[in-house]
Amino acid sequence: MFISLDVTTIKNIFASNQRLSRTLMLGMVFTLASCSSMPDDDNQPEQAKTQANTSQYESANPNKPAHPLRVKTKEGVVELEPLVVSYEEEQDFKDPLEWLNRPIFNFNDFVYRNALVPISKGYMEYTPDLFREGVSNFFSNLDEPLNAINYAFQLEGKDSGRSLARFLINTTIGIFGLFDPATNWFEIEYKDTNLNQTLVSYEVDYGAFLVLPILGQTDLRNGFSTLAEGLAHPINFTTDNPDALYIQTYEKFHEIAPTAVNYPELRKQNDDPYIFFRNLYLQSVLRDQAYNKTVKERNREQAEQEQQQAE
Repeated sequence: MFISLDVTTIKNIFASNQRLSRTLMLGMVFTLASCSSMPDDDNQPEQAKTQANTSQYESANPNKPAHPLRVKTKEGVVELEPLVVSYEEEQDFKDPLEWLNRPIFNFNDFVYRNALVPISKGYMEYTPDLFREGVSNFFSNLDEPLNAINYAFQLEGKDSGRSLARFLINTTIGIFGLFDPATNWFEIEYKDTNLNQTLVSYEVDYGAFLVLPILGQTDLRNGFSTLAEGLAHPINFTTDNPDALYIQTYEKFHEIAPTAVNYPELRKQNDDPYIFFRNLYLQSVLRDQAYNKTVKERNREQAEQEQQQAE
Protein backbone atom coordinates (compact mmCIF):
# COMPACT_ATOMS: atom_id res chain seq x y z
CA MET A 1 0.00 0.00 0.00
CA PHE A 2 2.59 4.94 1.60
CA ILE A 3 5.41 9.95 2.35
CA SER A 4 5.80 13.45 2.15
CA LEU A 5 9.23 13.67 0.60
CA ASP A 6 9.09 17.41 -0.07
CA VAL A 7 5.89 18.92 1.30
CA THR A 8 7.02 22.51 0.87
CA THR A 9 7.81 22.14 -2.83
CA ILE A 10 4.57 20.41 -3.68
CA LYS A 11 2.56 22.86 -1.57
CA ASN A 12 4.10 25.82 -3.43
CA ILE A 13 3.41 24.28 -6.83
CA PHE A 14 -0.25 23.85 -6.03
CA ALA A 15 -0.69 26.87 -3.76
CA SER A 16 -3.40 28.22 -6.03
CA ASN A 17 -5.44 25.08 -5.62
CA GLN A 18 -5.21 23.57 -2.12
CA ARG A 19 -7.83 20.96 -2.88
CA LEU A 20 -5.78 19.53 -5.74
CA SER A 21 -2.60 19.70 -3.68
CA ARG A 22 -4.20 17.69 -0.90
CA THR A 23 -5.52 15.07 -3.28
CA LEU A 24 -2.19 14.49 -4.98
CA MET A 25 -0.29 14.39 -1.72
CA LEU A 26 -2.67 11.86 -0.22
CA GLY A 27 -2.32 9.63 -3.22
CA MET A 28 1.45 9.97 -3.06
CA VAL A 29 1.88 9.08 0.59
CA PHE A 30 -0.59 6.21 0.45
CA THR A 31 0.61 4.42 -2.65
CA LEU A 32 4.34 4.78 -2.00
CA ALA A 33 4.06 1.80 0.31
CA SER A 34 3.18 -0.50 -2.52
CA CYS A 35 6.46 0.50 -4.18
CA SER A 36 8.68 0.59 -1.15
CA SER A 37 7.69 -2.42 0.89
CA MET A 38 5.92 -5.67 1.32
CA PRO A 39 2.40 -5.17 2.70
CA ASP A 40 1.86 -5.91 6.39
CA ASP A 41 -1.89 -6.32 6.46
CA ASP A 42 -2.75 -8.86 9.16
CA ASN A 43 -6.11 -9.60 7.60
CA GLN A 44 -4.82 -10.87 4.29
CA PRO A 45 -2.08 -13.25 3.02
CA GLU A 46 1.38 -11.94 2.07
CA GLN A 47 2.49 -10.95 -1.43
CA ALA A 48 2.98 -13.47 -4.23
CA LYS A 49 6.26 -14.87 -5.57
CA THR A 50 8.22 -12.99 -8.22
CA GLN A 51 9.85 -14.06 -11.46
CA ALA A 52 13.36 -13.70 -10.12
CA ASN A 53 13.67 -15.65 -6.91
CA THR A 54 10.59 -17.74 -6.17
CA SER A 55 10.53 -20.11 -9.10
CA GLN A 56 9.79 -23.40 -7.37
CA TYR A 57 7.20 -24.57 -4.86
CA GLU A 58 7.33 -27.58 -2.61
CA SER A 59 5.26 -30.44 -3.97
CA ALA A 60 3.68 -31.03 -0.57
CA ASN A 61 2.47 -27.46 -0.41
CA PRO A 62 2.21 -25.76 -3.81
CA ASN A 63 1.35 -22.43 -2.18
CA LYS A 64 4.59 -22.19 -0.23
CA PRO A 65 7.51 -20.35 -1.85
CA ALA A 66 10.76 -22.31 -1.81
CA HIS A 67 12.98 -19.24 -1.41
CA PRO A 68 11.70 -16.55 0.99
CA LEU A 69 13.16 -13.06 0.77
CA ARG A 70 15.76 -12.36 3.47
CA VAL A 71 16.06 -8.73 4.55
CA LYS A 72 18.62 -7.38 7.01
CA THR A 73 17.26 -5.08 9.73
CA LYS A 74 18.65 -3.75 12.98
CA GLU A 75 16.81 -6.58 14.74
CA GLY A 76 18.54 -9.16 12.53
CA VAL A 77 17.62 -10.99 9.35
CA VAL A 78 13.91 -11.12 8.62
CA GLU A 79 12.40 -13.65 6.22
CA LEU A 80 9.50 -12.41 4.10
CA GLU A 81 7.52 -15.37 2.84
CA PRO A 82 4.74 -14.55 0.36
CA LEU A 83 2.17 -17.18 1.27
CA VAL A 84 -0.34 -16.98 -1.56
CA VAL A 85 -2.05 -18.92 -4.28
CA SER A 86 0.72 -19.92 -6.67
CA TYR A 87 0.89 -18.75 -10.27
CA GLU A 88 2.94 -19.96 -13.19
CA GLU A 89 6.47 -18.55 -13.14
CA GLU A 90 6.38 -17.72 -16.82
CA GLN A 91 3.06 -15.93 -16.52
CA ASP A 92 3.15 -12.80 -18.65
CA PHE A 93 1.36 -9.93 -16.94
CA LYS A 94 -0.39 -7.46 -19.17
CA ASP A 95 1.38 -4.13 -19.01
CA PRO A 96 0.26 -2.11 -22.02
CA LEU A 97 1.64 1.11 -20.52
CA GLU A 98 5.13 -0.22 -19.84
CA TRP A 99 6.61 2.33 -22.24
CA LEU A 100 5.27 5.03 -19.92
CA ASN A 101 5.57 3.21 -16.61
CA ARG A 102 9.29 2.43 -16.83
CA PRO A 103 10.69 5.98 -16.98
CA ILE A 104 8.33 7.08 -14.24
CA PHE A 105 9.40 4.12 -12.11
CA ASN A 106 13.06 5.08 -12.58
CA PHE A 107 12.30 8.58 -11.37
CA ASN A 108 10.41 7.23 -8.34
CA ASP A 109 13.21 4.80 -7.58
CA PHE A 110 15.69 7.66 -7.37
CA VAL A 111 13.42 9.59 -5.00
CA TYR A 112 12.80 6.58 -2.76
CA ARG A 113 16.47 5.65 -2.42
CA ASN A 114 17.66 9.21 -1.83
CA ALA A 115 14.84 10.58 0.31
CA LEU A 116 12.21 8.08 1.46
CA VAL A 117 14.56 5.41 2.81
CA PRO A 118 16.95 7.75 4.70
CA ILE A 119 14.06 9.64 6.28
CA SER A 120 12.35 6.40 7.31
CA LYS A 121 15.54 5.01 8.83
CA GLY A 122 16.05 8.16 10.90
CA TYR A 123 12.43 8.13 12.04
CA MET A 124 12.60 4.50 13.19
CA GLU A 125 15.99 5.00 14.84
CA TYR A 126 15.34 8.15 16.85
CA THR A 127 11.65 8.02 17.83
CA PRO A 128 10.73 5.97 20.95
CA ASP A 129 8.55 2.88 20.57
CA LEU A 130 6.02 4.31 23.05
CA PHE A 131 5.65 7.44 20.95
CA ARG A 132 5.11 5.50 17.72
CA GLU A 133 2.57 3.25 19.45
CA GLY A 134 0.54 6.26 20.57
CA VAL A 135 0.68 7.75 17.07
CA SER A 136 -0.50 4.44 15.56
CA ASN A 137 -3.40 4.27 18.00
CA PHE A 138 -4.41 7.85 17.25
CA PHE A 139 -4.50 7.42 13.49
CA SER A 140 -6.16 3.99 13.66
CA ASN A 141 -8.92 5.57 15.70
CA LEU A 142 -9.36 8.31 13.09
CA ASP A 143 -9.86 5.62 10.45
CA GLU A 144 -12.69 3.91 12.32
CA PRO A 145 -15.56 6.04 10.90
CA LEU A 146 -14.48 5.17 7.34
CA ASN A 147 -14.09 1.53 8.37
CA ALA A 148 -17.66 1.55 9.67
CA ILE A 149 -19.01 3.10 6.47
CA ASN A 150 -17.17 0.65 4.22
CA TYR A 151 -18.26 -2.35 6.27
CA ALA A 152 -21.84 -1.12 6.02
CA PHE A 153 -21.59 -1.00 2.21
CA GLN A 154 -20.04 -4.46 2.31
CA LEU A 155 -23.16 -5.60 4.22
CA GLU A 156 -21.00 -6.52 7.20
CA GLY A 157 -23.19 -5.02 9.89
CA LYS A 158 -21.39 -6.64 12.81
CA ASP A 159 -18.00 -5.30 11.74
CA SER A 160 -19.47 -1.87 11.07
CA GLY A 161 -20.88 -1.76 14.59
CA ARG A 162 -17.56 -2.88 16.06
CA SER A 163 -15.75 -0.05 14.29
CA LEU A 164 -18.22 2.50 15.64
CA ALA A 165 -17.93 1.06 19.14
CA ARG A 166 -14.15 1.23 18.99
CA PHE A 167 -14.28 4.83 17.83
CA LEU A 168 -16.55 5.91 20.68
CA ILE A 169 -14.57 4.05 23.35
CA ASN A 170 -11.10 5.09 22.23
CA THR A 171 -12.06 8.70 21.53
CA THR A 172 -13.41 9.12 25.07
CA ILE A 173 -11.76 6.68 27.47
CA GLY A 174 -8.68 6.40 25.26
CA ILE A 175 -8.08 10.17 25.22
CA PHE A 176 -8.74 10.94 21.55
CA GLY A 177 -7.41 7.56 20.48
CA LEU A 178 -3.93 7.81 22.00
CA PHE A 179 -4.71 4.61 23.91
CA ASP A 180 -6.67 1.52 22.90
CA PRO A 181 -9.00 0.48 25.75
CA ALA A 182 -11.40 -0.99 23.17
CA THR A 183 -8.88 -3.78 22.62
CA ASN A 184 -7.21 -3.96 26.03
CA TRP A 185 -10.31 -3.66 28.22
CA PHE A 186 -13.30 -4.60 26.05
CA GLU A 187 -11.58 -7.07 23.69
CA ILE A 188 -12.94 -5.35 20.58
CA GLU A 189 -10.13 -5.96 18.11
CA TYR A 190 -9.22 -3.52 15.35
CA LYS A 191 -10.22 -4.67 11.88
CA ASP A 192 -9.26 -2.52 8.92
CA THR A 193 -10.97 -2.13 5.56
CA ASN A 194 -11.21 0.49 2.80
CA LEU A 195 -13.14 1.59 -0.25
CA ASN A 196 -11.00 -0.62 -2.48
CA GLN A 197 -12.18 -3.70 -0.59
CA THR A 198 -15.74 -2.44 -0.81
CA LEU A 199 -15.45 -2.17 -4.59
CA VAL A 200 -13.91 -5.65 -4.67
CA SER A 201 -16.95 -6.99 -2.83
CA TYR A 202 -19.07 -5.70 -5.73
CA GLU A 203 -16.68 -7.34 -8.22
CA VAL A 204 -15.35 -4.08 -9.66
CA ASP A 205 -12.28 -4.87 -11.77
CA TYR A 206 -8.93 -3.34 -10.80
CA GLY A 207 -8.24 -1.90 -14.24
CA ALA A 208 -4.80 -1.43 -15.77
CA PHE A 209 -1.48 -1.32 -13.96
CA LEU A 210 -0.04 2.17 -13.84
CA VAL A 211 3.00 3.90 -12.33
CA LEU A 212 2.48 7.55 -11.48
CA PRO A 213 5.14 10.17 -10.66
CA ILE A 214 5.83 10.01 -6.92
CA LEU A 215 2.47 8.28 -6.40
CA GLY A 216 4.04 4.98 -7.39
CA GLN A 217 2.36 1.85 -8.66
CA THR A 218 -1.38 1.53 -8.43
CA ASP A 219 -4.44 0.63 -10.47
CA LEU A 220 -7.62 2.43 -11.36
CA ARG A 221 -9.75 0.93 -8.60
CA ASN A 222 -7.23 1.32 -5.80
CA GLY A 223 -6.22 4.79 -6.95
CA PHE A 224 -9.84 5.93 -6.85
CA SER A 225 -10.19 4.47 -3.36
CA THR A 226 -7.08 6.29 -2.14
CA LEU A 227 -8.19 9.69 -3.39
CA ALA A 228 -11.82 9.30 -2.31
CA GLU A 229 -10.94 8.26 1.23
CA GLY A 230 -8.33 10.99 1.45
CA LEU A 231 -10.98 13.60 0.68
CA ALA A 232 -13.47 11.96 3.08
CA HIS A 233 -10.97 11.59 5.93
CA PRO A 234 -12.46 12.77 9.26
CA ILE A 235 -9.55 15.14 9.86
CA ASN A 236 -10.79 17.26 6.94
CA PHE A 237 -13.96 18.05 8.87
CA THR A 238 -12.19 19.09 12.08
CA THR A 239 -9.02 20.78 10.82
CA ASP A 240 -8.47 23.47 8.20
CA ASN A 241 -5.89 23.33 5.42
CA PRO A 242 -2.97 23.18 5.24
CA ASP A 243 -2.87 21.52 8.68
CA ALA A 244 -5.20 18.71 7.56
CA LEU A 245 -2.83 17.98 4.66
CA TYR A 246 0.19 17.86 6.95
CA ILE A 247 -1.54 15.54 9.42
CA GLN A 248 -2.62 13.07 6.74
CA THR A 249 0.83 13.19 5.14
CA TYR A 250 2.46 12.35 8.45
CA GLU A 251 -0.08 9.56 9.04
CA LYS A 252 0.91 7.77 5.85
CA PHE A 253 4.60 8.33 6.46
CA HIS A 254 4.27 6.87 9.95
CA GLU A 255 2.37 3.91 8.50
CA ILE A 256 5.00 2.85 5.98
CA ALA A 257 8.25 3.91 7.63
CA PRO A 258 8.84 0.52 9.35
CA THR A 259 8.75 -1.34 6.02
CA ALA A 260 10.12 1.39 3.75
CA VAL A 261 13.59 0.81 5.19
CA ASN A 262 13.60 -2.58 3.44
CA TYR A 263 13.22 -1.07 -0.03
CA PRO A 264 16.92 -1.26 -1.02
CA GLU A 265 17.12 -4.95 -0.13
CA LEU A 266 13.90 -5.78 -1.93
CA ARG A 267 15.13 -3.83 -4.94
CA LYS A 268 18.11 -6.20 -5.21
CA GLN A 269 15.90 -9.25 -5.64
CA ASN A 270 15.81 -8.83 -9.41
CA ASP A 271 18.16 -7.38 -12.00
CA ASP A 272 15.13 -5.49 -13.27
CA PRO A 273 13.50 -3.73 -10.25
CA TYR A 274 10.59 -2.57 -12.39
CA ILE A 275 9.64 -6.18 -13.15
CA PHE A 276 10.07 -7.15 -9.51
CA PHE A 277 7.77 -4.48 -8.08
CA ARG A 278 5.29 -4.69 -10.94
CA ASN A 279 4.89 -8.43 -10.43
CA LEU A 280 4.76 -7.97 -6.68
CA TYR A 281 1.85 -5.59 -7.09
CA LEU A 282 -0.05 -7.48 -9.79
CA GLN A 283 0.35 -10.81 -8.02
CA SER A 284 -1.13 -9.28 -4.89
CA VAL A 285 -4.15 -8.26 -6.96
CA LEU A 286 -4.49 -11.79 -8.34
CA ARG A 287 -4.02 -13.16 -4.83
CA ASP A 288 -6.89 -11.08 -3.52
CA GLN A 289 -9.12 -12.09 -6.42
CA ALA A 290 -8.45 -15.77 -5.80
CA TYR A 291 -8.94 -15.36 -2.06
CA ASN A 292 -12.24 -13.52 -2.43
CA LYS A 293 -13.47 -16.08 -4.93
CA THR A 294 -12.67 -18.90 -2.52
CA VAL A 295 -14.44 -17.15 0.34
CA LYS A 296 -17.56 -16.58 -1.76
CA GLU A 297 -17.62 -20.22 -2.88
CA ARG A 298 -17.29 -21.43 0.70
CA ASN A 299 -20.01 -19.09 1.90
CA ARG A 300 -22.30 -20.26 -0.87
CA GLU A 301 -21.65 -23.90 -0.05
CA GLN A 302 -22.27 -23.25 3.63
CA ALA A 303 -25.53 -21.48 2.86
CA GLU A 304 -26.66 -24.38 0.67
CA GLN A 305 -25.82 -26.89 3.40
CA GLU A 306 -27.73 -24.87 6.00
CA GLN A 307 -30.71 -24.66 3.67
CA GLN A 308 -30.67 -28.42 3.09
CA GLN A 309 -30.51 -29.09 6.81
CA ALA A 310 -33.43 -26.74 7.41
CA GLU A 311 -35.51 -28.61 4.85
